Amino acid sequence: MNNNFHENREMAVTFGLENVPEEDMKVNKKFRMHVFKFQRFMATIVDILPQADRTDELVQIIRLVGRQHCHIKSMSFTADKWLLFKNSLISVLCDANSQRKVYESWSRLLSFVIYEMKDAYLKYVCVLSVFIKLCKI
Repeated sequence: MNNNFHENREMAVTFGLENVPEEDMKVNKKFRMHVFKFQRFMATIVDILPQADRTDELVQIIRLVGRQHCHIKSMSFTADKWLLFKNSLISVLCDANSQRKVYESWSRLLSFVIYEMKDAYLKYVCVLSVFIKLCKI
């Protein structure tokens, strides 16, 4: 299992897993629920991807997930976090024996997903900050 939660304290704290030993992660309910949601998200993307008539829907789903992450107050989504996310996922999806084309395809797809999530996240953060300022007037 990838040890990113224990290598990255901020991420572990965000998920409430900072005190969970690595060997207990697979049975931790919070962790399992997030993994389930993530798997469902990725399965949806992979299912919709070949359907050219659903491109707009695909982008909207990805952007919705990006906006939902604005509500995570305990973690900032820096370039390092996005890169960690991408590299961690690629390390799970592709092993040393994977063909270069498989690696490049996953890398390209994840770059697209990250771009859309990040853009939606940043735009929503801006909207929220303007809204908060207006509410204080």
